[in-house]
Amino acid sequence: MKITKNVNRLGTEAVYSIFAKTILYLLKKNGPMSTKELHPLIQAMHPDICDDSVTKEVLSFFGKKVNVVICDLSPQVTGNWSVDHSTQISSNYAAAKIMDQVLKKNGNALFKVFDGEYSNEFYQYMKKKFFKIKLKKPKVSRKQSSELYCICLGYMS
Repeated sequence: MKITKNVNRLGTEAVYSIFAKTILYLLKKNGPMSTKELHPLIQAMHPDICDDSVTKEVLSFFGKKVNVVICDLSPQVTGNWSVDHSTQISSNYAAAKIMDQVLKKNGNALFKVFDGEYSNEFYQYMKKKFFKIKLKKPKVSRKQSSELYCICLGYMS
């Protein structure tokens, strides 16, 4: 099974399109705003990843199950590694719950993972859902960065 360069193109464009429309709407409504002012308004308009309405929104937007799910979630880093790592892994579990509802059989997924105490547990959890799975550190990532990517191929639904 191979991943082509354009496999997630439609999904990425759709996400950017929704995000851009949200920003344009807020700017039209409120006038010029800084990023600091925009951020809380965007969060208020888009539900938390743990909110069940997210699954409905994804299925409604695409009108069917999708071929690829990309999860690049990261918490607002506090500086406390244990808290940041567990929050990021918890977010991935919430995203995997959504993935179970929206990903087609044989679809693929990519999850950002902060390497740490719970990353292997998450890897084992995802391994049960896909035919092939790898945990990789990007070559361009800084050496001290804990960022890994969990590449998941062939969803078994």
